[in-house]
Amino acid sequence: MSILEAYIERDRYLGSSEEEESEGEGESDDEYLGSIDYMDLNLLKQQVKEFMNLDQCQAGEDLDDFIRYHHQFLKIGVNRFRIKVWKYQQIDAEKLSKINSDSSMRGSVTIQPSSQITNVYFIQIVSYIIKTFPNLQRLCLIEEKFSQDTLKAENTIDELKPFSLRYLQLKLKNNQNIQFYKQLLEKAAPTLKSLAIQNKDWQSGKDIHPNTVSTLTAIESSSILTELIFTHKETYIGVEDISLLGNFRNLQQLHFDCKFDINALQLILEREFMSNLSNLTSLYLKLQLPDMVKALSGPHKSLMSLTCIQRTQVQTTRKIQQFSLEEAMAIVEGKKYGFKFKAPFYRPRELIKRCPTAITIDISEELKKKLKRIMHPY
Repeated sequence: MSILEAYIERDRYLGSSEEEESEGEGESDDEYLGSIDYMDLNLLKQQVKEFMNLDQCQAGEDLDDFIRYHHQFLKIGVNRFRIKVWKYQQIDAEKLSKINSDSSMRGSVTIQPSSQITNVYFIQIVSYIIKTFPNLQRLCLIEEKFSQDTLKAENTIDELKPFSLRYLQLKLKNNQNIQFYKQLLEKAAPTLKSLAIQNKDWQSGKDIHPNTVSTLTAIESSSILTELIFTHKETYIGVEDISLLGNFRNLQQLHFDCKFDINALQLILEREFMSNLSNLTSLYLKLQLPDMVKALSGPHKSLMSLTCIQRTQVQTTRKIQQFSLEEAMAIVEGKKYGFKFKAPFYRPRELIKRCPTAITIDISEELKKKLKRIMHPY
């Protein structure tokens, strides 16, 4: 048993009823826990820190254990939790209105339901966590494959008081819950600084049907959002969401590791790149745009990192499409000293000579190897 486990077991043991203690037939605290029972909390922290980085530790518990024992973890410096929710852990909606909040919890919570849980109970549990911990800083919601049955709407989010969420990560698999997430985003918008979305599109046979349901409309008036990340190969970001990017004037990191409407992003960058998006420091594009030079050339006061991967929506040929020397130089020109440009380049060595104030990283060979594995998987 580790020190951390022993500490939790200590509270479980000492919190048991007198009847349970009597059934132990004289078993003492000393016999059960050894020296852990007398350990000073500060000494416990020191010993735990010798073996682990508490900032990187995540306590994994089911919902019941999290509610009962999260205080013990917080006392020793662990403030990241991963909650696994099972089907039997159903919360009475009437009880949600009577919850007493706990302002001491300011860390991170990840909620992942089992595959058997229904949409309604998942939403109730998320609402329960948000209402119980109004000062929670980070929340990650990982959906399993819920049924496609019609979702019975819950009004629990409407009843919530303002909360302090700074970082929100959504890994979605079912559009039945999209209205709930919009409500959640609307409530979080005044304090939200980072939003990461992974929305797997439903597939029918081999055909992927892009999900064009907008989520950014819920935070379109945000003035403090600094990080926006879209991930997963089945995620698709449509015109409506992309057209709102210029609203986020404090945006510093924009990450498209997914499919998106390249024409819509082309237009928004041509119009907003050096104005409303002038605070961008990092831009990642899985797909290159129709005219990268027109979209990204010119002096930009903040941009320090640009990554461009494949040149088209679908790689239909075995040839990697590279930036010409002229294209790459046009994009680098006017950028700040130390600007890093990562992409497939046609003449990478010459580019290094011509752009001494920038860091250019050629990924042509890396992409060729990846393409070869796709074309010849065995």
